[in-house]
Amino acid sequence: MSPFFLPLLLLLHIITGAAAVQLRPGYYSGTCPEAETIVRDVMKKAFAREPRSLASVMRFQFHDCFVNGCDASMLLDDTPTMLGEKLSLSNINSLRSYEVVDEVKEALEKVCPGVVSCADIIIMASRDAVALTGGPDWQVKLGRLDSLTASQEASDNVMPSPRANATFLIDLFAKFNLSVKDLVALSGSHSIGQGRCFSIMFRLYNQSGTGRPDPALEPMYREKLNKLCPLNVDQNVTGDLDATPIIFDNQYFKDLASGRGFLNSDQTLFTFPETRGFVKQFSIDQEEFFKAFVEGMIKMGDLQVQQPGEIRKNCRVANRRAVESFWEPPDRLLLLSVPKIRIHLPRCHEKGFDKRTPKPCLSHATPGCDASLLLDDTPTMLGEKLALANINSLRSYEVVDEAKEALEEACPGVVSCANLIIMAFRDAVALTGGPDWEVKLGRLDSLTASQEASDNVMPSPRSNATFLIDLFSKLNLSAKDMVALSGSHSIGKARCFSIMFRLYNQSGTGKPDPAIEPKFREELDKLCPLNVDQNVTGDLDATSVLFDNQYFKDLVSGRGFLNSDQTLFTFPQTREFVNQFSIDQEGFFKAFVEGMLKMGDLQVQQPGEIRKNCRGVDPKNN
Repeated sequence: MSPFFLPLLLLLHIITGAAAVQLRPGYYSGTCPEAETIVRDVMKKAFAREPRSLASVMRFQFHDCFVNGCDASMLLDDTPTMLGEKLSLSNINSLRSYEVVDEVKEALEKVCPGVVSCADIIIMASRDAVALTGGPDWQVKLGRLDSLTASQEASDNVMPSPRANATFLIDLFAKFNLSVKDLVALSGSHSIGQGRCFSIMFRLYNQSGTGRPDPALEPMYREKLNKLCPLNVDQNVTGDLDATPIIFDNQYFKDLASGRGFLNSDQTLFTFPETRGFVKQFSIDQEEFFKAFVEGMIKMGDLQVQQPGEIRKNCRVANRRAVESFWEPPDRLLLLSVPKIRIHLPRCHEKGFDKRTPKPCLSHATPGCDASLLLDDTPTMLGEKLALANINSLRSYEVVDEAKEALEEACPGVVSCANLIIMAFRDAVALTGGPDWEVKLGRLDSLTASQEASDNVMPSPRSNATFLIDLFSKLNLSAKDMVALSGSHSIGKARCFSIMFRLYNQSGTGKPDPAIEPKFREELDKLCPLNVDQNVTGDLDATSVLFDNQYFKDLVSGRGFLNSDQTLFTFPQTREFVNQFSIDQEGFFKAFVEGMLKMGDLQVQQPGEIRKNCRGVDPKNN
C-alpha cells in the first residue's frame, strides 16, 4: 500500500483478480496440499480457547480488503519509517487476536515454508471463523501476495465509522462494486462478536446532538445498554452485537427488525428504506442470508490492486526489512484548551482540503474556516461534533452560544460564527497570559457540515510528525508553524485514554515509553493506573492555566504529556524549534501569532450566511 495520502478516487482503481493475480480454488493443492486443513485446525483451537477470537479474525478480511485490496497490510507492525494500520481509528481498541494469525503462519511455515501468503491466511481464517460458529462453509479462491508496506492514513480515509449511516455505507460499498444487498449481507458479520461502549455512547445519551437517546432503540434494550454503558463507564467495556454472539445465524437481522441493533451503523440498515427490505428478508430466511453472505465475501476477496508483493515469513513484517522498533505516532495535535474554550485549531485544515485529493481545495463541499464545526446534527445531516476527532474531546460550545447571544443583542445579523471562533481563539490565548493580536475578519458561515469530511480529512490522533509536516506544508504552513501551533498545549488538559499506550505498552513492548522522565512517569502512573476511568484528565504542561513557553521546557526535560508532543523533541526536523521556544518565549509568541494568522486565512469560495444561532443554519437557507 502507498504510504501517502489515499484519495478516495483511488478506490475506483481497485481491480479484480482476473486483471492482477489469478486467484483460484485449490491454489496450494500442489505446493502445500494441507494448507486449508492446517488453518482450520488452528482456528478450532483458538475457538476452544476463546470463542470471541473467531469474530475478531473474521473481521480481518473486511479491514484488510477495503484498504488497497486483500494484501495483509493490516497485519504489519509499525516501523520507524512506516505508520501502519493497526492503530488506525477503525482498528485501535477494536481489532484483536492477531496472535491467531501468527499461530496459523507458524504452523504453515513448519510444513510448507515460504509458500502460503498472509493475505490468503486471512481469507481462509475468515471463512473458517464463520463455518466453525455455525455459519456457511465455502470454497475460497487463493493465490494472493502480501504487501510490502501499509498506511494508517489509507485506513483512516477509507474505513467507515461505527456512526456511519446507510447512505454513506451504500456509496462506499458501491465503489468496490458491492451492491446494497452485499452491504446488508456482509453487515451480518456482526452476528458474532462484541462492540465497545465507546461506539454507542452517543446513541445512548446524545443522538444527533439532542442530548437524548436514539429513538430507534427498543425501550427495554435501551435500559439494558444504559446499565452496561453508564455515562461514567470505562468505554472499553464490551457488549454483545446480537442476542447469539457466538453463533453465526440470522439473529442479528431479527434484532435489527425489533430495534435491538447494538451499533448505529447496524440499526440504520433497518431504518433506511433502501436497505430495510434485505434486513426483513434475511431475518426470516437464514439460508438466503447465508447464500448472500458467501457471495459478498467472495466478491470482497477478489479486491486487489497492482502492486509489488511477496510471501512474508512473518505476517507482522515485510521480508525486506528486519523487525524494527515501532515509532509511536503523535496523539492529538493543535487543540486549544482553555477552561472556557476548547475548539480545534485544525478546523481550518480539515476543510482546506478536498477529501479526494491532497491538493488545496476550492470546491463547495470543503469550506475553510466556516464554523461548520458548530452545527448540530439534523435528520438529513450528520455534522462534525461526533466525528472521531471531536467526540469526547471538544467541549464548551455553550461559550460560543453566549458570545453569539451577546453579539445578536448588540448587532443582530452582523457577526458570523466563523469570525466569532477566530476572535475566541485570540482571546483565549490573550486572557491566559499569551500574546494578543489583530485578527482579520469577514468570513461567512457554512450552510452545511459533514462528519464524513471530518473523519476522512482530520489527522489521526496517532499521526506521526512526518505526515503532519507534509500536511501543514500543503497549506503553506512550515515545520516551524507546526511546532509553534502545537504550543496551544501550553494550556488545558487531556484524557488518560490518550496516554495509556505510552505508560504500559509503548511500541507493543509491554513497557512504558523510555522518553518519559522517570519521576514524571511515576506521576502519570498514579494519575492513570491500568484500571482508571480513561476520561480522567491530566495537565498538558506544568503551568496548565497559563499560556507560556513551559510546554516546550517540559518537552526538553521529557515531561510531555502526549506522545504527539514529546515526539516534537525526539524528531530531528522539529527539535531545533522546541529548543528555541523553550528559551525564547517572545520568539514562541511571535511564531504562534504568525501561524494563527496564516491558518485563519484558509478559505474557499462557497455560499454562506451570517447564522443567527451558531448551532443551526437559518431556516431560509435550509
